[in-house]
Amino acid sequence: LGSDGVGRRGVSVYAWGVGSDGRLGLPPSEVPKESNTVASFLATFTESTPPRKQLAPRLIELPFEVRDISAGYKHTLAVTSTGELASWGCGSKFCLGSSSEADVEEPALVLSPSGTPAVSGLRSVAAGGVFSAALGEKGEVYTWGDGGNIVDGGGMLGHGDLAVRRVPTIVDFFSKYDATIKSVSVGAKHMVLLTDDGEVLTCGVGESGRLGHGHATDVLEPEPVDSIEEDIVQAVAGREFTLALTASGTVLGWGRNDHGQLGMGSGLNLDAYAMEELPKVLEGMEGVQVSSIAAGRGHGAAITPDGKLYVWGMQADTNATVVELPKQKRAKQVDCGNAFVAVVAEDGSLYTFGTSKVALGHGDGRGRRAPTLVKGLSGKKVTRVVAGHDHVFALTEDEARVAATVAAQGQQQQQQQQQ
Repeated sequence: LGSDGVGRRGVSVYAWGVGSDGRLGLPPSEVPKESNTVASFLATFTESTPPRKQLAPRLIELPFEVRDISAGYKHTLAVTSTGELASWGCGSKFCLGSSSEADVEEPALVLSPSGTPAVSGLRSVAAGGVFSAALGEKGEVYTWGDGGNIVDGGGMLGHGDLAVRRVPTIVDFFSKYDATIKSVSVGAKHMVLLTDDGEVLTCGVGESGRLGHGHATDVLEPEPVDSIEEDIVQAVAGREFTLALTASGTVLGWGRNDHGQLGMGSGLNLDAYAMEELPKVLEGMEGVQVSSIAAGRGHGAAITPDGKLYVWGMQADTNATVVELPKQKRAKQVDCGNAFVAVVAEDGSLYTFGTSKVALGHGDGRGRRAPTLVKGLSGKKVTRVVAGHDHVFALTEDEARVAATVAAQGQQQQQQQQQ
């Protein structure tokens, strides 16, 4: 990441969704409280804090330039433009990497006890349920947070055990592996890795076949998905399932299918135990060439080279269906969260839809059946959208900062010519 402009000067970050614990990068006191009287009553009855929700995009003031950002269940990770790790939000199970379980309410660098960056030379990050992963510039993989337990399963950190890791810890498995890791993606309790030669490896909880090894047994160290015969160019983890894109543009899926997230079956046939333990081609996508994919809680999405958007799951259309953007706009990038889809059009406008009442960014807390323009970002050019469980980040080109940078570069060139 970073090749699309993320991490360079002229990028602004906007956030919205649930922000009770600081996951938006805003102090919870600055995020509106839940106005729903029923929710407020239940919160009082259970002696809990009413949830705070930012329903429209809000600019986040970050103390660093962002190269990459990832939104998890209740926490957020980022890589700075200089390759350092930052984190904020819920600190449960040490998923923030700061050797503490305390919540962090504002974006902060993850530091070592001596005050220096805990890890550097990073390229990308991936925030999961209550664990995290990061990828270094040389392909090294770091993980930290919850490693699982005997009752609920585990192994998602890839260290060969179920132990929690309080700080970013390098996965030694790859020191003896003959391929370099190209990307890392994480779900609720599993990790998906892609090598530079197109091989997929997975580890973690094996329930529902989400690891793709033909069984539901947990795997404590990364293991190749041997049944895939073609090179893979993209691999993404949904909550309890996995999607992969082959070099020829075919979409494969495996794992839980209770919401039709694998694009297979029909609404009448789906139940809580529907699953696939081995990779299979998505139904309705045969013969369709795809250029990128995304996976959410119970659904998936894909974009074709000509900008068509396909969506499946959420117990609606289990088979992949073309979703038209307004004014026949072409889709450029897509991401999925908890019952919602966010898609960036070629012109930089952002559209969202789904049943989520907190993550669509339209300011009213209502779902949308069809892609709807996020008006709070009108006039901004969105370069990328990142969806967490119930919170979202949009990265935009900051025109004023871009203009200032261009002007400064022009002035510098002019001075050099005069010398």
